[in-house]
Amino acid sequence: MEVQTLLTPRQAAEILGIKLSTLYKYSMSGKIPTVKILGNLRFRADALQEFIDANSRMPIKQALSPVA
Repeated sequence: MEVQTLLTPRQAAEILGIKLSTLYKYSMSGKIPTVKILGNLRFRADALQEFIDANSRMPIKQALSPVA
């Protein structure tokens, strides 16, 4: 079983560079998947990366890789 990094809403909003209210809108609409643990909302780090990649003109990994 692989343990995944979970982020608080504040951490997730900071990583994405958006307001908390926007993050909550995205989570309520299903654009960003969430995890609830004992009533506390959390975001998987890999889900945020997938959201960034899906909404970028060029995926981050590709943008950061050296050009041959």
